Amino acid sequence: MILIIGGSFQGKEEFAEAMFSQGEKPRWTDGGNASLEEMLEGKFVRNFHLFVERALRGQAEADLSRLAEQMMEGRPERVVTADETGCGIVPLDPKLRVIREETGRLLCRMARQADQVWRVTCGLGQRIQ
Repeated sequence: MILIIGGSFQGKEEFAEAMFSQGEKPRWTDGGNASLEEMLEGKFVRNFHLFVERALRGQAEADLSRLAEQMMEGRPERVVTADETGCGIVPLDPKLRVIREETGRLLCRMARQADQVWRVTCGLGQRIQ
């Protein structure tokens, strides 16, 4: 799996397409509205952090203790983008803090298992693993 992280609106999708789509326009699965099955089938997954948030709010079915492994199992060539959640102001709302912390922990597990990890800022990617 290839994991691409970075701040909101930093060009993660465009970077992923340029680097890993082999010249074809990829079909993106969006974590903001996809089911678990769609997430596990998609080769290009964007907004993974939104899927995790939906799962933590009970709006999507997923076992978060197994999600990192599940994302690796089906498609090892999968490209996943997610917003970094550990930067910025810590939310006052306790539920938002839990969402932020759990998303960060899950992304850490995914990064440890990924073949490549990239951080994108201003559209420029820097490989960190």
